[in-house]
Amino acid sequence: MKREVVSDFEQLATKKQLCQWLKINRSTCYYKTSNKKRGAKPSTHTKMQDGHLVPNQQVVNTLISDVFSE
Repeated sequence: MKREVVSDFEQLATKKQLCQWLKINRSTCYYKTSNKKRGAKPSTHTKMQDGHLVPNQQVVNTLISDVFSE
């Protein structure tokens, strides 16, 4: 909302002044949102010490059985 106010009135005052009046950081005015997904995709497999891959569900099941068998 405040970013739109800055863009609507930037012909009448500097971005610095507008940001001060609206009490927002100037970096907020320059930030451009991206529609791309952020971060890495979640893994589906875990690499074991010997190099082979096992499904994450198998790791979870092993951990659960180890915890509840004690």
